[in-house]
Amino acid sequence: MMASERPPHVYGEILSLYQAPPPELPGIGRFLSQGAAAGAFSSFLTALFFVLSQPTNGLNILIIFILPFFLAGGMICGLFVGLAIWGCSRLANRRLHPTAGTVIGLLILALFSVAYYLIFPQSARRLRPTPEAYVIIVISYLLVAAGCAFAAGSRLQPWRELVRGAKDVPSQSRLLTGITGLLLRVLVIFLLLQLLLALTCILQQEPPQRDLVFTVIALAHCVAASVVLFARMKFWLLLLLSLIVNIPIAYAITKEFPQAEAEDRIFFYVLIGYLAEWAAFLIARWSRTHLALAFLKQELRYYLID
Repeated sequence: MMASERPPHVYGEILSLYQAPPPELPGIGRFLSQGAAAGAFSSFLTALFFVLSQPTNGLNILIIFILPFFLAGGMICGLFVGLAIWGCSRLANRRLHPTAGTVIGLLILALFSVAYYLIFPQSARRLRPTPEAYVIIVISYLLVAAGCAFAAGSRLQPWRELVRGAKDVPSQSRLLTGITGLLLRVLVIFLLLQLLLALTCILQQEPPQRDLVFTVIALAHCVAASVVLFARMKFWLLLLLSLIVNIPIAYAITKEFPQAEAEDRIFFYVLIGYLAEWAAFLIARWSRTHLALAFLKQELRYYLID
């Protein structure tokens, strides 16, 4: 062997000194938001599975009215599961495998069930769930636990996407864009989930043609609105697409509901409020709005403080 040649193992020792450090774990806030989002979506899948598993049940339509409680319960469970997975990830100093996260989630949900039985024993006995109900409960637990396990520690950032504003918005105006974005995006997502359930229930029956057409149009609007609200685009394109998406809403306000009966007029005011929220969402992202707010702030400071 020549003197200039070096043993192969030396290169391995040198390379081992420059190994990349393990990726840094996200903060607890992202774990909690991921758990809440995954828990809410898993609860919706549970409600959808319940509707699909009992197509002849005429009471399926009631699931639409209790969907907010399903989503709220899923979010609360997801928060605790996300917190538990975050703690275990910190102890392991790495992101947990989804299988391990699912097991942790199931343990947390099982503890919730035991605590409920101990705190409200009479209520738990009075429920008397059927075998089919037990199957739905087990499936719902698996969906919530697995959803939180796959989402926890990933690149998914639900909270940031909900409050995200335009990139060219000044930092002092991001509170306004964040609030308007959060309200409108949460509302559209909720309506989308509710309309999916409503369409499923309607297709299981023999609905009037008008109800079916109305539900399909409303669902198509929510799908298109979700794309517009979460896509990253220039303001002029956002304004144009928002106007196009809301054409059915404007048509319903001007043509349909003014001729409706008195008990249906409540929808007229709901749609007016809905369009007002879209208007606030767009105004908060218009550059002229931030210039006007900055000018108003300077004037108030001049007259009231200086």
